[in-house]
Amino acid sequence: MFFILNMEAKFLNVKQIRTDLGITQLELSKKMDMPQGYLSQIENGKRKPSKEFLKKLKSLYGKKVKIDKYWMAEQPKKPVINSPIEKSDGNLGQQLSAIEKLISLLDKSQARVEALELENQKLKAEIEQLKSQDKV
Repeated sequence: MFFILNMEAKFLNVKQIRTDLGITQLELSKKMDMPQGYLSQIENGKRKPSKEFLKKLKSLYGKKVKIDKYWMAEQPKKPVINSPIEKSDGNLGQQLSAIEKLISLLDKSQARVEALELENQKLKAEIEQLKSQDKV
């Protein structure tokens, strides 16, 4: 959720920026052209992003949010986890992202199935029409 820029004690709350923008990790990672796992590591303070990350974040969202207001002098303490799901696994963000991907794939698959069913109905109608012409 936070990272240190250079060796100064300044932290940027990337997760809060993303939440305030109303977008998911997956959406931000796609717009930033980076793996979702990398963004998750940045948000969880496990990885320090590059200067290019900051530049791209500002260029994409600097007009929508004042990114500078998300800088903090010290890293806040992690919130207390109340959810039994969160307690069972620290990778909830990654699980949710994977679920979002699966939902998206299912939606695309469902649309494809519907298109194939429609095409199948048209072909059956054509076959019936050919059969009726053959009988005449």
